[in-house]
Amino acid sequence: MTNSTFPTSYKDPVYAAADTAASDAAGIPQGLLQSVRTAGEKSNANQVSSAGATTPYQFTADTRARLKQKYGIDVTASPQAAALGAAYLLKEGIQRTGSAAGAVTQYIGGTDPANWGGQTRAYTNRVMSAFTGQGGQDTPQASPQPQAPAQLPSAASYGLDPSVVGLGGAPTQTPVAPVASQTPVAPGAGVNAQIVADYNAGRLSPSDMDAVDARVKSGNIQIDPSQLQRPQASQAAPQPKTIGPKTLAAIQAGTLAPQDLKTVQDGIANGTLVMPQAQSNGPQSGSQPQQPDNPPGGLQGSTATDANGVPLNQNPVTAAQNGSTLSDVAERGAGGVLGSLLDIASAGGRLVGATDFANQAHSARQQLDAKMAADTNGSMAGKVAGVVGGALPYVASGGATIPGAVAGGAVAGAVPSIAADKSTGTVARDAAFGAGAGFAGGVAGKYAGQAISALAENPTIAAGINKARQMFGGAPAKADSIAAAGGVADADTAAAIAAQSGNTPGGLASKLESAPAPNTPGYTPSAAELAGDSSVTALQKASTDMHPQVAANASADQDAAISAALKKGDAPDAGMPANPQATEQAAQAVANRADELKAQGQQELPPVSAQTAQALQTPQFDAPIKLARKMAADEGSDVFAIHDAAKQQAAADTLKQIIGTPEDLEAMKSARGAQAADDFLSANQGLPVSTPGLASILKRPSIVDAIGSANRAALDEGAQPIISGGNISGAGLQRIKSLIDQDLSQAAMSGASSDVRTLTKLKQDYLGVLDNAIPDYAAARDAYAKASGPIDAMQAVQSRLYSAVDPASGEVSPAKLINAINSIKGEQMKPGIRPADKVPQPTLDALAQLASHLQNKNDLTGLPAEGQEYLRRALASSDNHAAAHDQFKQVLNSGSPSYSELHGSHAQVASAVDSAVKSQYGLKQAEDLIDEARTPAELRSLNKLLPTMEAADQAKAIGLRQQKARDLAMAHVIDTNKNSRGGTSFDRKNFSVAVKNYGKYMNPDDASQFQAVSSDLDRQTTAYAKTGKIGGSDTTQRIGSVRRFANNLGSAFKDAAVQQMLYGASGMALGGPIGAAGGMAVGAISTALQRTISQKVSAISTENAAKLLSNGKMLAAALRNYESIAARREFIQGLSKKVGLTGGIAAGNAFTSRSTP
Repeated sequence: MTNSTFPTSYKDPVYAAADTAASDAAGIPQGLLQSVRTAGEKSNANQVSSAGATTPYQFTADTRARLKQKYGIDVTASPQAAALGAAYLLKEGIQRTGSAAGAVTQYIGGTDPANWGGQTRAYTNRVMSAFTGQGGQDTPQASPQPQAPAQLPSAASYGLDPSVVGLGGAPTQTPVAPVASQTPVAPGAGVNAQIVADYNAGRLSPSDMDAVDARVKSGNIQIDPSQLQRPQASQAAPQPKTIGPKTLAAIQAGTLAPQDLKTVQDGIANGTLVMPQAQSNGPQSGSQPQQPDNPPGGLQGSTATDANGVPLNQNPVTAAQNGSTLSDVAERGAGGVLGSLLDIASAGGRLVGATDFANQAHSARQQLDAKMAADTNGSMAGKVAGVVGGALPYVASGGATIPGAVAGGAVAGAVPSIAADKSTGTVARDAAFGAGAGFAGGVAGKYAGQAISALAENPTIAAGINKARQMFGGAPAKADSIAAAGGVADADTAAAIAAQSGNTPGGLASKLESAPAPNTPGYTPSAAELAGDSSVTALQKASTDMHPQVAANASADQDAAISAALKKGDAPDAGMPANPQATEQAAQAVANRADELKAQGQQELPPVSAQTAQALQTPQFDAPIKLARKMAADEGSDVFAIHDAAKQQAAADTLKQIIGTPEDLEAMKSARGAQAADDFLSANQGLPVSTPGLASILKRPSIVDAIGSANRAALDEGAQPIISGGNISGAGLQRIKSLIDQDLSQAAMSGASSDVRTLTKLKQDYLGVLDNAIPDYAAARDAYAKASGPIDAMQAVQSRLYSAVDPASGEVSPAKLINAINSIKGEQMKPGIRPADKVPQPTLDALAQLASHLQNKNDLTGLPAEGQEYLRRALASSDNHAAAHDQFKQVLNSGSPSYSELHGSHAQVASAVDSAVKSQYGLKQAEDLIDEARTPAELRSLNKLLPTMEAADQAKAIGLRQQKARDLAMAHVIDTNKNSRGGTSFDRKNFSVAVKNYGKYMNPDDASQFQAVSSDLDRQTTAYAKTGKIGGSDTTQRIGSVRRFANNLGSAFKDAAVQQMLYGASGMALGGPIGAAGGMAVGAISTALQRTISQKVSAISTENAAKLLSNGKMLAAALRNYESIAARREFIQGLSKKVGLTGGIAAGNAFTSRSTP
């Protein structure tokens, strides 16, 4: 683990500064180390790999130990030390490999190539893409120029192209440090590594090895001499190298330096270099049968027939709807043939030293291009014709990249013109005759003439020869007979062009007419793209192989058109960026005004009326009132406490009004007593014991007991007995009644219901006697009873409500009040005469109403303005209270003009400002999100913010996302691969992904633009560029085209006798170096060798044959048994027959790729 001095993120600026300083200290290119850290490793300081690698530069334990031992650097000490250690590792890699790419490869994969896999390549590609994208250049550092350098073998002697090693006038650059002898060489390794590999493998001639030794000894090549191990004489002879296409292109254009041209000529002469050959497209087992009526060249005649041999209706105008004419098709087809012939002639002339002739042929090609541009209208059909015609000379002669036979024929045909010092036009014309028809001027011999004349029977090639005659004057007499076949009608030429794609002219025209126009301005569809035909695709592939630079330039033109179409114009003005602070200032002004209105409103509002309070006593106000009370308490306001205290005081006053006070009770008792005394004073008379009804009552046991008790009481008081002289006193009568009431009360309280009934009956009888015997007693008793009722009721209530009132605060408890009510009602339900019976129902109802009032906390009657403002704020705090809020706003508005303004015009202003504030904050979030967005998902997350913005800010945010989507799409489609002009090489797959991921977020114009380019790229084919497909998979296309051309063109190449005439006879006719190359290296193999190869192939099982064809290393080892290209091709064809056509094609392509650096 690293210490705390390391910032966690590998993107921290501390590492960038450390990279810069370390790169300067170690002397490596600026930006390379940073690219390793940010594009390669991408590891934070706290990350440890499965191999134990630490720090953002990912040092393993072994590497850390080696750096500390070798340089004294502890890479775990600080970010600066870690960067310096990584810089020295890259420096070592540059010294070993000669390039930054090689150093990066070894940084991640080590120095053993066996450990380099797909991950290593991906890592190197990521780092180098980032490095070069920042302006870095991966070029070897030139060594000081030697004072008297010994001649180093030209890179061409290794089979390398001039563009790779600086031929064609540019000085050869070499690495600054020795390189290790490793094979294969790391990606991006310099020339020194290749020299070591070729030296040790025996691929250099003895003189080349001597030259290398001399330059190493003089110090002009920075190679450790111990790395060079000269093979022993017993080792196998060096294998010949195939000349690369760029070297041939330089020969063709006359730009190859004289000394390099001589190296090529010497290489051909001594057998170390051979002409490149393409894979045979001859039919394999299972392909379609040969057409027996085809000419030896394998091409169909000029007139197409149906299955019965009846000529098909020829359409003289192909694709008229697209502006093409018959002459355009014929001109382009013939011109394509002639252009290829002139290219072949130019290369062949330089190979045999005919420089003037080669220059003239090259000049003639340039004239042809200019004339073709002027004479043709560039129609789609013409484009197809040009591709078909340009590929035919190569296909017809066996598929060779620069067929030795045709090149030899071109030079042979030009010999008489060169000897006679004729004009450029004549030389070029004769070269064309020689290349296409093999006009040898009497030098080549009858075999060469007969063999190559078979090619002239192809009407399209003959038309190309005839085109040369039209352009450069009349043909030599001996050429007339051969070239006469070129004098075919335009209709026949058009038919021949169409036939190469297996179509009638009308059928091909229909394909071209249905081809969609390109969507991208300036984008020019290829012939293969227009025709949508596998055969045209195969021919264009052949044309591309023959003219790689032309094809590369065409692809670069397409890239340039795409770049122009995608060129970003001025971005639309998105307006001012988000400024939430500005809107907050407006919001503050609005808030200040709101405070003013609320303060004024509280001066205007009256307390809540009972009617309003009643209207507010609904469930929707419960939670807001509770919240308002809490808000007031939290803010230190006692407005609700004061309101509650006033409510309690009112309740206490109401309770006094209902049940009276203890003083009231005493006053009522005193008044009753005074009145009773006055009433009974006049009634205080006794009765005779003999009064009717009284005697029987006095005899009852209860009365007897009562009289006894009364007498005793009277005697105790010093009074006379209640019965005296046959009379009972008035006081005695009253004493007896009281005793009966007492017994009755006791019986009722004890629950003795029978005693209660008996005593009640006794009391009624007794009172009846007194009412009858004493006239004023009934009225007096009634007055006393009436005075006692309210007293009894008040006493009953007050005795039970004593605990319901807090004696200190006077607060009335609604719960205790309800308990008292229930107690009175319970008492009333019991039997007997009780004081509670005297409490009237209205009193109980009034008490119940008071209890209900006290229980209702939401009764806001009398609430002042301050409390009303708290309630308004509570209602405004949640949308859940919207309905209640609207209701209460009406209450406030009706009582205050200021509140009416607050909820009216001011509310509209506040809403607008609040919306603007939220929108600006949303826009600011959107700006930050879009600025940091790197994926479609991050762009999509903007959708969550859009609802918070106003329309104008939404438009700004969407506009920013559209620009970002375009930028991300552009970053996705700009491939790290460069085209022939150093521009971006666009890729179909990347465009398709970009459109899918980012198109939905672009503005309509950009989305349409990208979709247009993507559609055009989708129609591209592997035959001429990029990645597209036509009519199925690439393998299907290649198989279909090979089968068709095997029938139409393959017989001339497949036939051994024709091979011998094409290659061997041309070589013998010329003699010298070209004879050695043409006759030996590329000529027909002997019958004995063919038989030997057949025997070896027969001994190989089908399974092993398939393994050989699918394993490049195994196949290369097997091919070392054969020196000539022809023998190797025979061996591959034999294997192909065992495993089938597809394997043969794949092997052939691989062989061609290995044979053509």
